[in-house]
Amino acid sequence: MTTDSKTQPAQSEPERPGAVTIRFAKDKDTPGTIRYAEIVPDNDVARVKNVYLQKSFAKELGLPETITVTIAADS
Repeated sequence: MTTDSKTQPAQSEPERPGAVTIRFAKDKDTPGTIRYAEIVPDNDVARVKNVYLQKSFAKELGLPETITVTIAADS
């Protein structure tokens, strides 16, 4: 990640083949972060389990109750 990519807003990219999209629900406030727990459908297992966001970033997003994360492997 370059310095510019840290300060630039994320660009919306088309979803890559083989990408996985996972939803998370706000679970717990911790010092400096908010923990989001993976929403796991019945009869399934967690693939990521938890995601932590810095509170300052979560505030930029409006302190959402749920977030969606897309994971894709690089070539």
